[in-house]
Amino acid sequence: MLFVYFWSNIIIEKRNQLYNWIGFSISAALCAYNHYFTLFSALIAAFFGLLLISRQHLKKYLLFCFFAIMLTLPHINIFIIQLSHGGLNWLPKPKNSFFITYLDFIFSFSCWLEIFFIILLITGVFLFLKNHSKNSKNNLRFTGLIWFLLPIITGFVYSMLGKPVLQYSALIFSVPFLFLATFSFFPLLKLRTNAVLVFLIFCFTIPSLVFGRQYYKFFYNQGYDAIAKNQIALLDSVKQPVSLLINGYEPFYLKYYTLKYHHKIPCNLYVFDMLNNIGFRNYILNLKTDYIAIAHVGVMPLQNYDIAQTEFPYFVKRSVGFGYEWYVFSKIPQKNSSRFYLESNNYFDKPLNDWSFSHANICKSPTDSTNDCYKFNEGEEWGPGLKGLLQKYNCCSHDFINISAKFYSENCKKDAVIVLTLTDKNDSLISWIGASSKDFYNAKNKWQTVNLAVRLTEIKLSTDSVYFNTYIWNVGKTPILLDDFCVRFEKGNPFIYAIISDF
Repeated sequence: MLFVYFWSNIIIEKRNQLYNWIGFSISAALCAYNHYFTLFSALIAAFFGLLLISRQHLKKYLLFCFFAIMLTLPHINIFIIQLSHGGLNWLPKPKNSFFITYLDFIFSFSCWLEIFFIILLITGVFLFLKNHSKNSKNNLRFTGLIWFLLPIITGFVYSMLGKPVLQYSALIFSVPFLFLATFSFFPLLKLRTNAVLVFLIFCFTIPSLVFGRQYYKFFYNQGYDAIAKNQIALLDSVKQPVSLLINGYEPFYLKYYTLKYHHKIPCNLYVFDMLNNIGFRNYILNLKTDYIAIAHVGVMPLQNYDIAQTEFPYFVKRSVGFGYEWYVFSKIPQKNSSRFYLESNNYFDKPLNDWSFSHANICKSPTDSTNDCYKFNEGEEWGPGLKGLLQKYNCCSHDFINISAKFYSENCKKDAVIVLTLTDKNDSLISWIGASSKDFYNAKNKWQTVNLAVRLTEIKLSTDSVYFNTYIWNVGKTPILLDDFCVRFEKGNPFIYAIISDF
């Protein structure tokens, strides 16, 4: 905005004082140092300046543009190295709905705020058309709209054709131009009228941000801080060691909160991205405490919680928020210890509603003659399953679906897959997710658990009628035993992606 201020002083207001030209060069260089999208916005403005500046000041304009380039030379090596990467591998490609969701993001996902903005825009355009002939400078008002749209369109096209670079936060630099373009349609108003208009804007924007988006609830409850406070409270309440596994990448932050709260926070593992499902389970098996706390800052596979609960079967508590989750499990029985608000468990000992399986395949467990299980015979590919309408199970768009099953095989390399499909009312596929037994167990002649956990927030369900179907796919069509096929629904974490999505 500082750059635009000096740019407009020179180009629009024709103020040729030296401080405006110096400010123009310095602020342009600062745009380059700040972010590539601010640099791009500055380049767009500089190009428009070439078209709009008078001939007598063109050479001076080019000279101070050159000065701005010279000021960025110390950064040029870093610029070239970063530019050579082309983009960010961890970002997904934007969807075609990006432009709509980005506008939702700008207006705090509030339909009332969007309606208010549309009313302001229509009012401004009406006044613009009414007074257009009296003010030739109104032709420049569309410049702001172009400055707003061009970085978004360029970033979208580059992200689709090359590596993704598009983030809501990176585009925030061009948002002021949208509002400048909108309010530039208004004529000069009296001070009292401006005050009333600003007050009305505050009446819509502040409640939308504070109460609608719950800004102070999730932005002032940052991951490391929340995990540290919860862990300290847990240690003080159980008065015994607790194994803490935090996928947080930086031990420094947890150590900072140790000093801040004057309380030790022992941590067994700071990063476990490198552990696969088998490695994570083996690590859990070697822990000697009665309590385990698993946390992350960012996002981690949900099945890690289920793997931990296999060995620490009693759920104690959890805390979830923007960018973090913290779960506690125990080997000691707990009161009201269920994580799930609804469960449908098939132990193959009786018929169940919505479940489908062949009763002819029921047999006795090789490890317990009093227990029934399901047997895949040679050549059988498809096994038991559960299907239904998600809404029937009171499942909302932010919830977790946790599916588990026990498998027994004489060959640990045999492959059985837990499959979950989500479809709309027209039976069109929304998502297909699978968890292979080979990723979870490595022992023969032993029952071992396979977990599939789904965060519905990441699927972004766009319809009210979503059908789920979970079943067992015996990929190799080989003999294998199945038991304890469980489907559980858990209240999710609506704040995990709160900065870029509605909740």
